[in-house]
Amino acid sequence: NKIVTIHHGVFPETFNAAKPEPDFVLAIGRLVPKKGFHVLVDACRILKERGTTVQTAIVGNGPEADRLKEQTERFGLADRVAWLGEKTFDELSPSFQRARMLVLPSVEAPDGDRDGIANVLIEAMAQGVPVIATTASAASEAIEDGIQGFLIPPENSVALADRMERLLRTPDLAARMGQAGRQRVAERFDIGNNAKTLAKQFRNT
Repeated sequence: NKIVTIHHGVFPETFNAAKPEPDFVLAIGRLVPKKGFHVLVDACRILKERGTTVQTAIVGNGPEADRLKEQTERFGLADRVAWLGEKTFDELSPSFQRARMLVLPSVEAPDGDRDGIANVLIEAMAQGVPVIATTASAASEAIEDGIQGFLIPPENSVALADRMERLLRTPDLAARMGQAGRQRVAERFDIGNNAKTLAKQFRNT
C-alpha cells in the first residue's frame, strides 16, 4: 500500500482515429533480440503459406537488421515485408493511420533484457489501432487479451499468425478493439492526468 503506479502516457486529444487499410500491418522498434522481429517474419511466412494477403512494414534499425533481412529473403517475403529504417514520429503518422494492427512480438533476450510498456504501444492505442503483444513484456498493464488487442506467448509464430489473421479477416473486431484501446489510453495513459497524480504524491510526502 506504499507503492503507487503512475504510468507514462500521451496527450490523447492530439491523436486522430486511424483509417486502416485492410491488410496493412505495422511493427516499430529497435532491431535488437528482445523485440522478437524474427517471430513476426516467421508469422508472415505462415500467413503466406495459408494464402492470407498481408503487407507488413517494420520501422527501426539496429544490429539485427542484416540477419532479419536475410530471413525475409530466405522465406521469399521481399514483396510482403518492408524494412523502412528509422523514422521520426511525424514521419510515422501516415503509417499509424493506415495500420490494421500494430505487432509487438517481444521476447526475453539471452541476457534477460525485456520490454516494459513500449511507447509505441500507447501511441497506437491512442489512434484506435489494435495491438498484438506478448507476455514477455509489460504490455498486460495496457492490454486485456481479447479486449484492446491480443496477448500471446513469446516465440510463438503460429499464435502470432493466428491472431494477425483473425484481425485481418474480421475488421469489425479490429475496430472494436481499437476503440477499446482509445478508451484505455484516456483512462490510464493520459499524461496530463498522470502528471497531476505524480504532483499530488510529491505534495503529500
